[in-house]
Amino acid sequence: MTLSVNDFTAGDVITASAMNTNFATIEGYVNSSPGLAQLTGATFSGAVTFSAGLTSTGGTTALGTTNITGEVNVGTSGSGHDVYFHSATASDNLHWDASDEKLVITGTAGQDALHVAAGNATFAGLLTANGGLTLQDGDTFTFDGESLTDCIDTGETWTRTNSAIATVGAIIDQFLQYDVDGGTAQGATLYIQASAPYSDGDGAGVKGDIWIDT
Repeated sequence: MTLSVNDFTAGDVITASAMNTNFATIEGYVNSSPGLAQLTGATFSGAVTFSAGLTSTGGTTALGTTNITGEVNVGTSGSGHDVYFHSATASDNLHWDASDEKLVITGTAGQDALHVAAGNATFAGLLTANGGLTLQDGDTFTFDGESLTDCIDTGETWTRTNSAIATVGAIIDQFLQYDVDGGTAQGATLYIQASAPYSDGDGAGVKGDIWIDT
């Protein structure tokens, strides 16, 4: 739509009807499809409020604080675009990669790039840790439905009531230091006491005690 209004020159008598016609023409232009005023090279030094929407066909740069009270959509369903959030360190950023369909956080080595200050983090799919996984001692974590609070390492002992996981070294130490049925120190001897004969139904079984001298 092209904006065309009545022209006035010096000495013309301006009537209310002529002015109303111009106002109606301008209002129709602004409110016509797409319903947005089109500006080229405009600079706003104060606050600007868009109640219907803002469409930018070129680049838009906001130098000050920008407050958005509604939803923010980048692209449309099935046709997205990349989004970057840059940090104060060169090359560190948070990047939504639309083509690879993943969120990439590039931080600084040795520093936390993602920190959940409060609340939980839930992963519906597989969690892969290529650089290792650190669990703080004393914190409770759940593994296969069991709430665990500690990791038993080589040289440490435990009882069946400990809510912990154990390293291979700790398991070996436990067997070498204690017998299975009572907790009596046996040195380097593993003693398994059979309270009743056991058979697996296929001919293999235990009819008495087993001593293993390591």
